[in-house]
Parts: sequence; C-alpha cells; structure tokens
Amino acid sequence: MAGGAGVHTFIDRHRTELERVVLEVHLEHAANEIVERDGVLVASGHPEPRWWFTSRIAPLQAIVRETIVAEQLERSLILPPDVFGSMPTSDGGPFHLAGVPLVNFLTAPFYLFDAMDTLDKIHRQSLVPLTRAAIRIIASTRGVSASAMRESAAARSHR
Repeated sequence: MAGGAGVHTFIDRHRTELERVVLEVHLEHAANEIVERDGVLVASGHPEPRWWFTSRIAPLQAIVRETIVAEQLERSLILPPDVFGSMPTSDGGPFHLAGVPLVNFLTAPFYLFDAMDTLDKIHRQSLVPLTRAAIRIIASTRGVSASAMRESAAARSHR
C-alpha cells in the first residue's frame, strides 16, 4: 500500500505483457455502511455505496450495468476511471494509466484504514453476488482480444 509500490513495480516490469491483457479486474472492500444512531456507530444493514470504475468502453460498461442488475447489487455507481483524478482511487488504478481496460470495484467507508476497520465491517451478504458479478464480467470477455477491447475504447474516444 506504500504509494502503490507493488502495482507500479509490476506494471513497470511487465509493460510489454500488458498489451495482451484484455481486462484488469480489481475487487476491494465489500463494506457495511456504518451510521450513527443515538450516539453509537452501528451497521445500517446496507452496503456502503459501490463504485465500479469502468473503462469508457461501451460494451464493457453495458456488461457491468447488466451484471449489477442481474446480481441485484443496489447502491452501485458505474464511474469512469478518471472521475476523481487521473486514475481510479483503487489499488488497481495505475493499470488505467498504463492503458489497460479495467473494472475496479471499491467501496470507500469513512472507517477505511482506521482501527475500527475490522472483519465485522464486511457486508457479508454482498460476497456471493460480488463473486458472481466478477465471474460474469470476466466471462463476458471470452473470445475478445486485447486489441479488440482497446479498439472499442479508441473508437469511443474519437467521437
């Protein structure tokens, strides 16, 4: 986590191989929403709002949208990778800067990186649907080449 040293080193060492990557999928923090009730912090019973940073590739955005609906992953937002800056605020964000198409899932609870970020903060009801969502998204790339995925992105950026 130290400035993303691991992911940056991986990208630097494997830059030529990244050209063959069809899609980078990154999953982080299936978190409970924590709210204050009568001066006490408690789980609301809902997941933290879900962010799906998705490359600006229309077919990819469509499959993410279809997946969210199919898996009933309410409280989800599909966001462009650069909505908050040059890359997603996820551990996989640097792949966007390297030109790799991506879907990065993240929730950003206020307690992230705090001592109160304990296992009871996992929104356990989300784990199976999030797993199925990742499978659906990855399966949607079957038969798609890295160059075809990037051509979809390039075609969109030229409009």
